[in-house]
Amino acid sequence: MEYRIGTQKFKKPVPLKGPKDAIELVKGLGQAEIEVMTVLHVTPDLKAIEAETVGLGSMMSVAVESRSIFRSAVLSDQERCLIEVHNHAFQRKAEPSIEDREHMSLLRSAGLLLGIPVLDSIILGTKEHFSSLEQGFVYPKCDAYPGGTKLAFAKAHKFPSAKPEIITPGDLGPISAPKMAVPHLEFLRKMKFEATAVIRLTPDLEPTAIEVFRSSFEDNQREETRDILRRVIASPSTKYIILANNHRCFPGRMYSVDALSQHLYQLRFGGISLCTPVIDMLEIEPKGYYSWTEHGQVFNRSKFYSFAEAESIKVKGPSKTNRPDIPPYAWIIR
Repeated sequence: MEYRIGTQKFKKPVPLKGPKDAIELVKGLGQAEIEVMTVLHVTPDLKAIEAETVGLGSMMSVAVESRSIFRSAVLSDQERCLIEVHNHAFQRKAEPSIEDREHMSLLRSAGLLLGIPVLDSIILGTKEHFSSLEQGFVYPKCDAYPGGTKLAFAKAHKFPSAKPEIITPGDLGPISAPKMAVPHLEFLRKMKFEATAVIRLTPDLEPTAIEVFRSSFEDNQREETRDILRRVIASPSTKYIILANNHRCFPGRMYSVDALSQHLYQLRFGGISLCTPVIDMLEIEPKGYYSWTEHGQVFNRSKFYSFAEAESIKVKGPSKTNRPDIPPYAWIIR
């Protein structure tokens, strides 16, 4: 059977009570000769509406960016939860590898951050299967999926904050150090309200866009984290992000270092889990700037961003692949 990247919609929603119902929808995957990553999209009342193939690999492994798993759900106007399924084509057994277990754990955590619950991670062998839910790995041990109010959906699948202003970066070359990002952020000093800026970067650290929106950090740290991560997922070309704010331009409104650290660590964890690392937080001052990378807070201490390939600092995540045929950061699942 030939597998392709894409989505197959079911003729009518299929009720799912537990892992066995989900496996029935993709049972042919256990016979595939290559490893395939498939995501089942499920409504809050536990009805599968489509199966999306997000990764095709070899007999030995499949490489996939975690954000590819969530992208369709992020862009949807409907609330969705997900069930991740992949097969083991070589050994034909469903025993999870070390990479499988790391990926399953971070995927569930990323889903909670995004407000898109991952109900289960399933591995298919020829005659057997492994369900994280059934085995009690990452999820509470159970043979049925929780539904309705027990799921932690985002308030809305449309982005919760007002549409940000998009600024086109100047032609200043790659941003390979904190000081090279500052010329792109001069506008933050002139703003009369507290703002958050997100600089999107290519794998070569070339800036492609800067999103600017009124900061909601003081009111709801989690919502701002969710909003930033969901917007990054919606941008396929973004490989790294730099965060910036102008909090230091407002005397008496400085946030505590502990609160900012917690907020940034959450963003850092989410970015790594979704294969889009956050590589710095810049706080713009009236006449200068403060880089969390330069000062070794949350990030490794460095004056340059060339360390981005070692992004799994303090958070276990996918390693840099250094291969032209797959994304620079991807889970290689065996």
